[in-house]
Amino acid sequence: MKEQEIFQMHVVTQPERYDIARMLLETSGMFIGEIAKKLGYDTNVTNFHLRVLERYGFIKTKLKGTGKETPVMARFATPTELLYKMKTFITDLA
Repeated sequence: MKEQEIFQMHVVTQPERYDIARMLLETSGMFIGEIAKKLGYDTNVTNFHLRVLERYGFIKTKLKGTGKETPVMARFATPTELLYKMKTFITDLA
């Protein structure tokens, strides 16, 4: 196993990031507030872990309208090809 692969596993297996990665793989994308609420995490904690996942190429985020009565722009996270490649590893840990 390559050093880079070991590092990637280390990044994604941190408990909060692991939960976020699993949820994104199941849904193919969510607003950050939804992720925090579903997992019971503080929004700031969720934001921190999403930034780490994005920095290492596991997810991408973009501003997207919420589509509610009073639309606002919010960050929407989606898994990348790298996260999909690690799907087997991630689901086998469950």
